[in-house]
Amino acid sequence: MSEQTDKLSKLLEPFGVSQDEARIYLLLTEKGMKSALGLSRELKIARTRVYRLLDKLIEKGLVSQQLDEMGKKFIANSHTQLKMLIIKKEHEVEALKESSEAVFEQLESISAKARKGSKVLYYQGQKGLEQMTWNSVKAKGELLLYELESMSEFLDYGFAEKVREEFVKRKVIVREISNSRHLSAWTKVVEFARDYWQIRQIDKKDFDMQVEFLIYNDVYAFYSYKNDDVFGVEVYNEDLAFMQRQMFNFIWKRSNKMKLIGDEGEAKLVK
Repeated sequence: MSEQTDKLSKLLEPFGVSQDEARIYLLLTEKGMKSALGLSRELKIARTRVYRLLDKLIEKGLVSQQLDEMGKKFIANSHTQLKMLIIKKEHEVEALKESSEAVFEQLESISAKARKGSKVLYYQGQKGLEQMTWNSVKAKGELLLYELESMSEFLDYGFAEKVREEFVKRKVIVREISNSRHLSAWTKVVEFARDYWQIRQIDKKDFDMQVEFLIYNDVYAFYSYKNDDVFGVEVYNEDLAFMQRQMFNFIWKRSNKMKLIGDEGEAKLVK
């Protein structure tokens, strides 16, 4: 396989085309009509497997078969057929979205029964923080947060934006307390920053935050990402979450109001 063909075959993988399927499709595209035997010999793939691969390519609309005086031959269809595969994937994603809410509700109902009683979950590394952050979108109505920095500072920006979009979709208000007196713009999800986010500031001398804390539903969680030991903990306990919520509100009332500047999250301390 040439270097160019190898690169192209890898580019076709996201379309649901396997490496061997891509080799056949690209050979037919380059050299025109061929028999299964010819493909088998040139690509050194068993003929029985070539037939199976051709069936898959025909199903995807990438290859057609024709009959001539020498028997059955195969030919590559136009590369524009790949656009049809994209459209098909888009339809599948839309159908998945439509059915997902009902599935999530049922799974949440089942898992809620299993969650009865206290438990502690421990997470490590970047993936662990992503999981904890995504868990927080389950907040019902409100998420309370002691924050050191915007989540974009320690998580992938695209992922962080998806979380903010999910908060908007679920209509979750995020109330945040920070030590910072000024925050630079941090999001393009304008509706979240403008309508679903509230921020207050407290001086370090009064309350010095070293790790981040989240409070929602019956969950009290915290995580650290400043040092090499990146970890987080979720505690599921209704009484503990209730007590921590009271403490947050106590500090919130004694914190300084901040003014939102623009719609992308920039905020400064109100003098």
